[in-house]
Amino acid sequence: MSRKRLFILLALGALFLFRLWYGVHSEFWFEDERQIYLIGLKYYTTGAYPVYGPDVVYTKTQIAGGMQGLLVGAPFHLLPIPEAPYILLNAMSFAALCVFAWYCSRRFPKLPVWFVWMFVLGAAWTMNFGTRVVNPSYVLPFSLLFFISAFDMLPVFTTQLLPRRLPFFLMGLGITAIMQLHLSWVLLVPYCIAALVWKSYRSPSFKQAFSVNILPLAAGLAAGAITLIPTWLNAAYSPTGGAEKNIVFNP
Repeated sequence: MSRKRLFILLALGALFLFRLWYGVHSEFWFEDERQIYLIGLKYYTTGAYPVYGPDVVYTKTQIAGGMQGLLVGAPFHLLPIPEAPYILLNAMSFAALCVFAWYCSRRFPKLPVWFVWMFVLGAAWTMNFGTRVVNPSYVLPFSLLFFISAFDMLPVFTTQLLPRRLPFFLMGLGITAIMQLHLSWVLLVPYCIAALVWKSYRSPSFKQAFSVNILPLAAGLAAGAITLIPTWLNAAYSPTGGAEKNIVFNP
């Protein structure tokens, strides 16, 4: 291994440890952080499937799906220490941010690579969300993959960096995953529809391209919805958790 590559790996490792340290020492006892942590802890200690995720206080509803509880609770099975959820969260966000930094470096080659990576991994907003156990932190990795894919599919750049069908899969995955974490998933749908229509429109046959492009999108939606199925099938619970009360059209 060359010295340069070794230095890069050591620098990335140091950045990961710094982000993990920052997250563990960040706010924990505020009601949002405490509730998200307890959803996962309840799943780990009782074994009961987390049919609902975060509460929505102002409408007294809950976000349906087990994604939040599984992401927080599953790490305890591998490493039964209080910091286990922080380690998985930081690994997810760090990996997604590295992909985003790589993408930005490829899209803006005139910017110094070291600056792009340090900025993406050390910006205040990616430190505040992405390091501590609270539901917007879990939105970060899925939203990064979603918008990298959206940038590739929409007429933002002239070339596509991701493999041909992967962006639609990642966009579908992002929507149904974030649907179980945060109400902001509704804002992603127009981007997804626009990308699907635009990419199909650019092809010689719109109908054929649309049918081909929608298959990976459907696969992504289904992959993210796997953790929603137990909530939908359990007759003792509301399949939506009342989340529809939070979606109001404001002209």
